[in-house]
Amino acid sequence: MNDLELLEQWIDDGVLDVPQGEWDMARAPEKLLTTGLGPCTGILVHNPVLKKAALAHMVDPQFEKRNFAELLDYIRGGMGEVLDLGVYLGGAASESIGKKEIRECKRIRKYVEDALLGLGIRERQIHKVWNGPNESATMAVDTASGKVIHIKRDFSALLG
Repeated sequence: MNDLELLEQWIDDGVLDVPQGEWDMARAPEKLLTTGLGPCTGILVHNPVLKKAALAHMVDPQFEKRNFAELLDYIRGGMGEVLDLGVYLGGAASESIGKKEIRECKRIRKYVEDALLGLGIRERQIHKVWNGPNESATMAVDTASGKVIHIKRDFSALLG
């Protein structure tokens, strides 16, 4: 079964959907999902030992300070040992390929990565699959199995 088929099965079985501008947490046997990560930033943190996860879908974490701070506080206090965590980052694509937009994406990416490293998470724990222009992504996690799904789609052909 490929990731898309598995994701469809998870959706049929029931999954907690994290909307834009929000974050949520789950424990086994729950699953978390967020879709439509284009320029938005997806942050997925999973502890396979405790079978817990947190998933965020934020437009710009630097300007969503309260929400982002709550997520960081949860990671710090509710996710167990920092060295047990797997972190997955996605989205944060520029909507065009202009220099200003690319700088903005790099700023957001660096801000998120620096915040996570500031918690004691090591670079090797962070899996980055950033979007390119005209890409959208879906991120999901099964807290029981630890399976993470990150699917990117390129929509440039549709934009003609």
